[in-house]
Amino acid sequence: MASIPGIPLVKLFGIQPQGLNASSEGEIRVFYDEISAFQEAHIQPALQRIFEAVQIHLWGKIDPDLSFRFVPLWQMDEKQLAEIEKIKADLVALLITAGVIAPEEAREQQATDERSIFRGVNLSGPPPAPPCA
Repeated sequence: MASIPGIPLVKLFGIQPQGLNASSEGEIRVFYDEISAFQEAHIQPALQRIFEAVQIHLWGKIDPDLSFRFVPLWQMDEKQLAEIEKIKADLVALLITAGVIAPEEAREQQATDERSIFRGVNLSGPPPAPPCA
């Protein structure tokens, strides 16, 4: 039954895969990718027309600065996000040590990165002193 709509069993019936190292993560990822492709190919053009028509109705013109995007269905868990932040921190430390970037540039990047845990930090004061070894 699940093959006709193309929905994984874990989503359609809540049936978990059985056995050693069994996981439905791949199936769910493919399913989410299919939904995303469908949104981009079929829903986005119609929604864009409605979006522009509403703008013309409200303001008499289309504002090119306004846009929309679909919320991604696949999202990383906390562990995956922390691993990415660790890799980025190691890279930044390496670049600072090698003299490629300055610590102030790294602070600015962390404050403006939308996925950083330090997003929006106040950079007006002096940087903190490095810890003593």
